[in-house]
Order: sequence, then C-alpha cells, then structure tokens
Amino acid sequence: MEANFSLAYGKLRLHNIKLPTKIDRAAVYVKWSPLEDRFAVGSGSKLLAVCCFDEESDWWIGKKIKKPIRSTVTCSDWHPNNVLLACGSSDFHVRIFSAFTKSGPSESEWGKHTPLGSLLFDHCDGDDESRFGSKITAMKRFQDIDRLATADNTGSRLLTIHQNCINEIRIHKGDRLMASEVSSIGRDGNLVLWNFPALCEQTADLKIV
Repeated sequence: MEANFSLAYGKLRLHNIKLPTKIDRAAVYVKWSPLEDRFAVGSGSKLLAVCCFDEESDWWIGKKIKKPIRSTVTCSDWHPNNVLLACGSSDFHVRIFSAFTKSGPSESEWGKHTPLGSLLFDHCDGDDESRFGSKITAMKRFQDIDRLATADNTGSRLLTIHQNCINEIRIHKGDRLMASEVSSIGRDGNLVLWNFPALCEQTADLKIV
C-alpha cells in the first residue's frame, strides 16, 4: 500500500484524504502495521496515535495512547501479530502497548488482548527519578546552567575539583622541560593552580587494582 504523508499540523494525507491523528505537535514517526490496515504516528504531543479505518462510519479514525508517555515519541514498531505496538520516546523509555481494536483477533500467542492503550511493558534506560521526579528551585537551576552547563539537578557537587570540562591548561611556574606548577580553567568558571610536588606526594600511595 503506497501512501503520501504530509506531517504538518498533526494531520496525514493518505491518497489525498485527511486523517485525524489528534495531535497538536509535529508528527515525528509513522509506521504501518504488518497487515497494513492501521498505522501508528509518534509525535511531539507526548502521545502515540493509532489510525485505523472504521467500517461503521466508513472513515479513518485516530485513537491516541497518551499515558504514561512524557516526551516526544521518536520511533515505533509493530509486532507481527498486528496488535502489539512498541515505541521509544525522549524520556528514555521503551514501552509496549496494546493496539487491539475490535476488527482484530481477540487472542494470540501472547494471550487475550487487552484494550487499546494498555501498557504491557515499560523499560527506562536511565535514572528516571533524577530526571523527572526531583524538585529544584529556579535559582539553583540557573546556577547549574551557568556553572555546570546543565539544567539537571546534581544534588551535590562532583568529587572532582573542576565541576565541568577543563578548557585550558598553562604553565604557571617553570617551563616545558621542568614545570612545577600549572593552572587550569574550566567551563565551571574555576581557575585552579596545581602544584606538581604536592600532587606527587598525594598520589604516591595510589595503586591500580
């Protein structure tokens, strides 16, 4: 089945027919089902729209899967049984939903199908709580942006002296052949002086395990 898609303003054109997807942000990804009787649309509206043809109304309809998606849906794929739908989103989650409609089989090798939009699997590739569940003041957020070049709530300082990448290192005492002290400046705005003799004493007992 060939289709010409126009993804602007949350609508798709299929053979010059406007299909409602119930999204108000850009459509990012479109995937036909194996039987090509429906397709999924991932968008910036934090939802996954499943569009299928309704024989009773003789028209294409769009049903949205919203919870618990919390960010842009960037990809999706169908199971060969034409019912299970997987999607990945910018909140670091991979989820599998039921895309069962009354036109499909009620059971498969996965068992009895649940209603459309039922969450069957959810995996987070990251520390979800620290990204979305933390509370942080506006002043602290702006301080982190200025000093650490990030808006994430770190909760505490890093164990390193510099709190961000080091941009430049220069000799402060001595020369290239015998430098005794160097200075470093980082994106955190810190200027640090490093004394080589002192560093050698502090690291003398370190061992690689």
